[in-house]
Amino acid sequence: MKDQIFTPTKLADDLVSLAKVSNPSSIADFAAGDGALLKAANKTWPEAALFAVDIDHTKKQNIRSWNGQAKFHCADFIDDGGQNGIGAILPATGVDLVLLNPPFSN
Repeated sequence: MKDQIFTPTKLADDLVSLAKVSNPSSIADFAAGDGALLKAANKTWPEAALFAVDIDHTKKQNIRSWNGQAKFHCADFIDDGGQNGIGAILPATGVDLVLLNPPFSN
């Protein structure tokens, strides 16, 4: 089953405003959906590298429509880790900030 629970823009903006990081150079969302959390983060930190993971490959174009530089990986972040999973797109040093609206139905 695929959960599709999208974060409203206002909630995404509010969540980003609560982040206790001053200037992240990299930001990830492991259940990116249509990218609302990353889009809010991009407004606050436009220089940060963005990393999106989502189980739905059709979300890549939506995210790339407002940020062509965002890295996207189609995967189930709960079950698909390691070298060929989400780790394949992340910097070796990790990321500075993770934003997440987890679609947990299990």
